[in-house]
Amino acid sequence: MALFRLLLGIGLLIMGRRLFWLFLGVVGFAFGFDFAERTIHGLSHDVILIIALVSGALGAMVAIFLQKFAVIGGGFFAGGYLLVELLKAFGISTANYHWLIFIVGGLVGALLMRAVFGWALIILSSILGATLILQSFHLGQDLTAVLFICLVILGIGIQFGLIRKISPSRGE
Repeated sequence: MALFRLLLGIGLLIMGRRLFWLFLGVVGFAFGFDFAERTIHGLSHDVILIIALVSGALGAMVAIFLQKFAVIGGGFFAGGYLLVELLKAFGISTANYHWLIFIVGGLVGALLMRAVFGWALIILSSILGATLILQSFHLGQDLTAVLFICLVILGIGIQFGLIRKISPSRGE
């Protein structure tokens, strides 16, 4: 599972803006996996993986067929997932407020995606990519924080560079 998260994280870090369906597929997969693991106790790892794969496939299909809805929905799930995971990574317990924190992060993510789609997608895919990459390793909290910031900056830089190379006349 760690290798899978690592590969998905690298893909998002580099190509999240260009492959919107990949972004939503990964968001669906990560959300489905974590949701099944946290809420449905006693399931085998294979069943949790199947739930995650179905969630990821649904996310990718929504991105392809219902793009307008997918932008806001993807922003919501990415924002919620990221806020919960970031708080966890920095040692802040979400205990009884897990769903409230998820909803707050989701609303912020949805608003960002609606207002500034291109930049929000670059930023959210870089953050999610960095999160997935770092979840693949067991590092100390300080090193994780430094690497997280470095990976996010790297992802934003790479994706912004790809936009500039593809459309230099647009001035993005």
